Amino acid sequence: MTACATVPDTQVERAPVSLIKTNPKAAAEQLDITPDAKRSGKTLLEQRGTGSFANAPTKKTGAVPTAGGVNVNFEAAPLEAVLAVILGDLLKVPYTLDGDVGGQITLVSTEPVPQEALLDMLESALEAQGIALIQGNNGIYRVGKSAGVRSEIPVALREAVATRGYSVRIIPLKYLSVVEAEKILAPLGMKDSILRVDPLRNILMLGASAPQMQNALRTLNMLDVDVLSGMSFGIYEVVNLDAKLLVERIEKVMGGSELGGSASATKLVTLDEINSIMVVAPNGSQLSTVSSWIKRFDNVGLGIEDEQAGSQLYVYNVENGQAVDLANLLGQVFGGSGTSSTPSTSGSTAPGLGQTELSSEGNDTSSRQSSR
Repeated sequence: MTACATVPDTQVERAPVSLIKTNPKAAAEQLDITPDAKRSGKTLLEQRGTGSFANAPTKKTGAVPTAGGVNVNFEAAPLEAVLAVILGDLLKVPYTLDGDVGGQITLVSTEPVPQEALLDMLESALEAQGIALIQGNNGIYRVGKSAGVRSEIPVALREAVATRGYSVRIIPLKYLSVVEAEKILAPLGMKDSILRVDPLRNILMLGASAPQMQNALRTLNMLDVDVLSGMSFGIYEVVNLDAKLLVERIEKVMGGSELGGSASATKLVTLDEINSIMVVAPNGSQLSTVSSWIKRFDNVGLGIEDEQAGSQLYVYNVENGQAVDLANLLGQVFGGSGTSSTPSTSGSTAPGLGQTELSSEGNDTSSRQSSR
């Protein structure tokens, strides 16, 4: 019987794994992976817009009050009589009246009205009763039902000289969508004046009296602006956090009910491929505010755990003990799975030696020996 080369591992008292405090900063610096919590991300792009989203309203064209005004006082007067006084006696213009038009009209002014404004007053009163006043190419005015005279009205472009009476205009819009223009004009009492909406060519066709047409043109001129030139844009790099997570945190702050509509008008878009955030703001001051908060939150880390902020790699060189044992121990402490490889508990023999197994049954002792 030969001596055993090894003894069962369970009979040996293994020394506990010794954890020696080292300088993790020095090890991290060797790999150049220390999170730079002090460095702010770069501003990759920043363009400030005009902040203007509407043109200045144009001055209303019309009559200027003069000392020689006219007091108008028609209460439930016959239409023929009102037309005779205003068109015939005061304005001295030729006109015709369709046979199917009649009834009464009320037209009263509290102050003297200049003669140049009388036609607008008359046209507004006629329009309320479904009657149109149009001026032909020969200068003769025609008074008739709106549905009957529309087919005889020549179509003019937006830039055409303003004419008296009912007119039809084709209005091409440059920046404002005709669908949005329809939504804007409808609440202003112009729903029936919208004859055609052409989204393909972005053209709007309006048919209205002179006062209403002027009001529609002024409204469209104010809102048909380049919105993108008024917006401010910026792209900001995120260094210490995940850009998507940072956007979620900022949107929660900006989406609060206590903040006004200006905050909700600011949009944040994550650019994952460069870990950056694009900000679209209605004005430059708001762009500056949001960009400053991005840099502040990125520097302080928002108090977010490392697994939320994004995984980072660290390497620690074990000087005392086995790295596998230390990994398993840390996995048990912090709830991780540790390492997949487990240390062997079976003994090993030195080169050139063999293994011997001893067994005892009753009074007989037998031995088996194997050699390599």
